[in-house]
Amino acid sequence: MPAGAFMLCRGRRCLVVGVSAEYTAIDVSGVPGVGVGDTVTIVGDDGGETVSVEDVAGQLGAPSAAYWLVGVRNVPIRYLRGSP
Repeated sequence: MPAGAFMLCRGRRCLVVGVSAEYTAIDVSGVPGVGVGDTVTIVGDDGGETVSVEDVAGQLGAPSAAYWLVGVRNVPIRYLRGSP
C-alpha cells in the first residue's frame, strides 16, 4: 500500500501500515477507546471524515476507481443508509 493510504475508525483517519492477501493492518494508536469489533470504514463517512472511491483509487495509483474493486472480492460489504 502506498504511503499515505488511510481508513477511518471512530471518525479518525488511520494510516494503513500493512496489507496481506486477507488482512489489512491500520494504526489505531491515536483513536481513543478503540477496541476489537469497532467498525473500520474503507469507503464512506465516519464522523466528520470521508473516504471517497477516488481517494482509494489514488492511494492505489489506479487510473480508475473501478480497478480497486477487484481486490475486495472477499471483503464482506454492508450498505448503511443514515446513522447506525
